[in-house]
Amino acid sequence: PMSERALRDAVGVEPETRMFALTAWRATHRAPRFLAQRRAVSAEALDLAQTLRFGYFQIEAATAAGVDALESGDRATYDRALAVARWVAEQNDVAWLTWRAPPLLAGCAHLDGDLAAARRHREIAAATGAEFAIPGTAAADTLLLVEEILDRDDVDEMAAFVVAGQQCKPAP
Repeated sequence: PMSERALRDAVGVEPETRMFALTAWRATHRAPRFLAQRRAVSAEALDLAQTLRFGYFQIEAATAAGVDALESGDRATYDRALAVARWVAEQNDVAWLTWRAPPLLAGCAHLDGDLAAARRHREIAAATGAEFAIPGTAAADTLLLVEEILDRDDVDEMAAFVVAGQQCKPAP
């Protein structure tokens, strides 16, 4: 796809251009077979977003890295993504950005085995989203992925899910 070419060509360019290329590549490579590559792209995007210090890039990169970490069971990367999401939510008085942290907190609580806290965070995310009528497929995808995992109560099933553009569904 064009995102492959964009990522390949966006070397040695200004940081914003590289960030767009990383984000586009990750958005078009959501299948489980790309998980290892997605993790590398998400890690680079998170580092770059922290350098840029622009809330939108930071929260997008944190969400992507968090989803990839959830799918692979990588707690260290998940914790880092969560820390960035929390910081961005605290630093910005923007409901849309604030909404992005609770789904990641739900995943963190799930990894800790605290299903009650995971459900509480999921409900906070849903209530905040409903209150402000906030769009955002990545946050919704994260929330839906966590809901699927919580409903099944099986952390090993994380890798079986594809985070699709509008919904989470079992991988083919």
